[in-house]
Amino acid sequence: MSLVVYSVRFRILFSLLGLVLPLFGYAQEIANKQIDEVKVKGFASEHFMAGLKVQKIDSATLARFQFQTLADFLQFQSPIAFKSYGSGQLTSISFRGTSAMHTAVLWNGLNINSPMAGQTDFSTVPVLGFDEMSVQYGSAASCVGTDAVGGSILLSSVPKWKQKGANFTVGSQYGSFDNYNGQTGFRFVKNSKSDLQFSGKTLLYASQYNNHFNATERIDNAGKTYPIEPSETAQKGLIQDLYLKKKNGNILSLN
Repeated sequence: MSLVVYSVRFRILFSLLGLVLPLFGYAQEIANKQIDEVKVKGFASEHFMAGLKVQKIDSATLARFQFQTLADFLQFQSPIAFKSYGSGQLTSISFRGTSAMHTAVLWNGLNINSPMAGQTDFSTVPVLGFDEMSVQYGSAASCVGTDAVGGSILLSSVPKWKQKGANFTVGSQYGSFDNYNGQTGFRFVKNSKSDLQFSGKTLLYASQYNNHFNATERIDNAGKTYPIEPSETAQKGLIQDLYLKKKNGNILSLN
């Protein structure tokens, strides 16, 4: 009986302490800080592709490789195999066991494969030249064309209507064997008095692959010596996107 009485007394004591101690407690006061909003946008769903495997690349991933070529990006972000003849040289795709002529590359809905070779040199396409990207696996000839037996690479340019003013981008890289590239561009949005919005993007890029190798000779298994000659390649390009948006939502674009 005494144990029960002591147990009740301890419970009452702890309850009173729990009510009194918070009145004498102190805590740190930290001023409220507003964190900047971060948006990560993905690729919008493609029409007529329900049930097909589509790998959507978000904007944060594209920003990491914005100064690389499309070949360098896909080698790190997809299981696609590439055949390259060296830095800055012809880089062709091998999509799910098919040849380069069985992969469609669409830029804003237009197939940019060479009409003569039927394929695209992925070392000549900069990642900064488009805003959204997705990789579609499997045959989709009824959706994007007859040369998409292995799959298709979908590239799109999208205006940034919520951006204010102009946004400039400048970057360069220098790599091994005296190879370097550089890009510069700007994006802008302007509102007119007639309820029209004007947006655009201009991008200039250039690359110089000197391929100055340290070794000048190569020895095969038979002991025969072959000279190694550097294959120099230079690339230059311009990308221009212009958009005009009316108040009713209609958009006129020029890419």
